[in-house]
Order: sequence, then C-alpha cells, then structure tokens
Amino acid sequence: SIFVERFTGITTLLALAIVAVAVDRRLSSSGPIVPLLGLACVGYLAGTGMIMSQRFSFRIEAWFGDGLLASWIHKIRTVQDAIYMYRQHGSALAWSMVISLLFYAAAVLNAYVGCLMFGVHVPVLSLLAAVPVMMILFLIPISLGGIGLQEWAFTYVLNLVGVPPAVGRSLGLLCRGRNLGLGIIG
Repeated sequence: SIFVERFTGITTLLALAIVAVAVDRRLSSSGPIVPLLGLACVGYLAGTGMIMSQRFSFRIEAWFGDGLLASWIHKIRTVQDAIYMYRQHGSALAWSMVISLLFYAAAVLNAYVGCLMFGVHVPVLSLLAAVPVMMILFLIPISLGGIGLQEWAFTYVLNLVGVPPAVGRSLGLLCRGRNLGLGIIG
C-alpha cells in the first residue's frame, strides 16, 4: 500500500508538472526545467515498465536465478502482486489520486503563505504552475537528502514566476528547517 500511495503521488505530481510547463511559458522557456522534467518522465516510465511487467521480472529471474538479484526479484514480485490486487479496486486508486491532489494543493498554499510572509504577492495560478515543477526537481538524486537541490529549486523556479531570488532561497531554507525539525521530533 505504501508503494501504491507513492506511485499515485508521483503520477499525480508528474501530470501536474507537465501541465504546468505546458501552460506557463515562463517555465517552459527556462533552460533546465524542460530537459529535467523529460528525464524525470523517462525514469518514471522505465521504472513503471519494469515493475508492471511480469514478463520482465520472469526474464530477470531466468537470467540471474538464485544469484545476487534473487532478493530484488522477490521484492519486485511482491510489488507486482500488490499492484495487481489494487487493479481490482479502482476506487482506492482514485481516492489515492484525490488525496495526492489535496497534498499538492497544500504545498501550493504553503508556498503562497510563505511568499506573503516575506511580503511578496504571487498569483496562486503561478504557484500552481511552479510548485509541481519544484517538487519534481526535489526528486533528482544528485545530492544527499536533496541538500542544496531543494534550495536551488525554490530560488530558480520561484524566480521564474516573479519571486525575488533571496525570498525563494529563504523559503527553501525555511522549508528545510521545518522538515528537519519535524524529523527530529518524529
């Protein structure tokens, strides 16, 4: 169930980011956003294909048998079984997508209130375009825990929708501090 929740969340986030880049010219004309989003989509489709294809897991098992990959093959099979179980419960997947949309709406509200806190008014529609793109950028595994990447994404993407770089960087650092504080409490 955790995998399916993450999967529907990433599916929703990618869909929102694609729509945002298609709708907002400032995002689609900026240098690295479109190629990074394209790379995220390719990775998503490749990962989804590997996990969804039972033929692929059977082929990997035939090639590597009881070797080093046996435990990974078992995990992939477990995930495949869970996914096939959820196929029979479309309403559960639909509700998971709705909850993901609510989560991302809360993330947009968080960014909006954060901008207001620093005295910057940004139209909510601009943030509806920017926040999904930022959140996709957060997923790129190029730094430990996204340190630096998250702050860069806040600075760069919010600047595209009119937020001064200092405010974007401050919001990124504020979110990092909040997440660390909540993690410590947890």
